[in-house]
Amino acid sequence: MSIDAAASSDPSAPSEQPLLGYAPGVPRELQGEIPLRDAELLVAFNGTTLPAACVLCGKQSSETPVKLVFTWDASFTWDKSSHAKRAIRLQLRQKAFVMAFLCADHKKRWQRSRKMSALGIAASVTAISAGMTLAIISQATDSPEWIPTAIWMMVGGLAFITVAMFYLVLASRTLSCKKIHEGYLYLDGAAEHFLEKLPLVPALKEQNP
Repeated sequence: MSIDAAASSDPSAPSEQPLLGYAPGVPRELQGEIPLRDAELLVAFNGTTLPAACVLCGKQSSETPVKLVFTWDASFTWDKSSHAKRAIRLQLRQKAFVMAFLCADHKKRWQRSRKMSALGIAASVTAISAGMTLAIISQATDSPEWIPTAIWMMVGGLAFITVAMFYLVLASRTLSCKKIHEGYLYLDGAAEHFLEKLPLVPALKEQNP
């Protein structure tokens, strides 16, 4: 018997576990079906396709949605489930994604930054490989005068690949992940015009009629 089956057969177990940590009692018809909002945060289930509007400006979009992948590492967190005392629990890195729409301008900028970063990384790898090859040839042919050049090529390649990675992260940034909890992503950075079209998290909606 699986653990889930055993838990469901236990009469003392709660009938339904909330998926949103701060919004207990989320109706089942809303779980994983549509994205929600909580103030400035976008709350979406893993794999959800967001509405056909740019998440960065709120304009309607007819572009093909892009896959935005996020990871979250909570490291050590306080587990309050223990009746005796709090215990430290190690959480593994979590990964989830959403399919998001971007307007033509934002998508073009997003694609350009990724292409430029890819070219920079490719050039860096080429420089590092060329430096290593030159160093090996210099050693094999007893030509030490090429060693400094080979070293500078490898150091330059490592520096350039670092810059390319930073550029990729900063220039192609869309949404930032605040947390992944039980399959839900809590995302920051969505435009206000995009968020205002989404329903509130049900528990908050009751408090803000």
